[in-house]
Amino acid sequence: MAFKMAPIGKKKCSYSPMQQKGLINPSPVEMATSSTGSSSTASVTKPAASSMGIRTFVGANDNETQRNDFERRTKDFNKTPEGRRLADSVNAMGTALNSGQFKEGSNYFFKNSAGETTYFTEDDYKNASGRYVMAKNASVGKKSLEDRGASGGQQSSYMDSDALRDVISISKGGKNIEVANLKETQDFADYPTFGDDAYYQGIADKKAAKEADEQAYIKKQTEDVKRMESIGELQKQIRANPELSSQYKNIASMPSSDYRKKEFAKLLELQKQANKAAQSSEVTKPSTN
Repeated sequence: MAFKMAPIGKKKCSYSPMQQKGLINPSPVEMATSSTGSSSTASVTKPAASSMGIRTFVGANDNETQRNDFERRTKDFNKTPEGRRLADSVNAMGTALNSGQFKEGSNYFFKNSAGETTYFTEDDYKNASGRYVMAKNASVGKKSLEDRGASGGQQSSYMDSDALRDVISISKGGKNIEVANLKETQDFADYPTFGDDAYYQGIADKKAAKEADEQAYIKKQTEDVKRMESIGELQKQIRANPELSSQYKNIASMPSSDYRKKEFAKLLELQKQANKAAQSSEVTKPSTN
């Protein structure tokens, strides 16, 4: 996925204590405005508390820590089925719009999952980005706020930043351009998508099959280890058994063959029977009291 943020640079000291004392006024700060992970900066004023249950903090929840949280949550969201599906469409449009290679006259297009030419407009790109941001805020954004609350405010949340939470931007000409704000609109129309339901269901099925194969392999390995441990223990018992030890030596001296394997299996079975007989004798042994 192409959702990455440019580094913010050196961390600056918080001016909040001086501001609280009335020594300075609120001033613009540089913050990333792309909620889909692209690099861009814009002058915005550090946000105050809002009706979303969002609070401001001194030190523990500044620009840099909010951006770090934003980057981490964006990566987490893009790994989910919903995030991948939305990000695929946003990335397809962004790549086409900026490459200059996916254009017929004034019409932009991208190749969808089936290799078909799919035309789109900048409004489609805006709507896809808006849907992406809203879905991200509703999932990993909500989790970010929950984690911040559980930490008593020690953990930062990108949801405390107006720019990172509400600004919808698209990448054009190597720059991120703000095209909408969730404070003003949350109505984003349908748009051409990169893949359909069947495409993403296929991805989910392949992932499930791979995980099932991995679990089956782990189970087999575990069973093989247990079986080998059991055989090793039986071999020790056979070597210590006066009635079977000589047979064990004879079989061990044989060249490797199917016959040797069969004879060894018979010997293991005889030792298992001897163990069962010994256990039965212990159970039925009369009391000496």
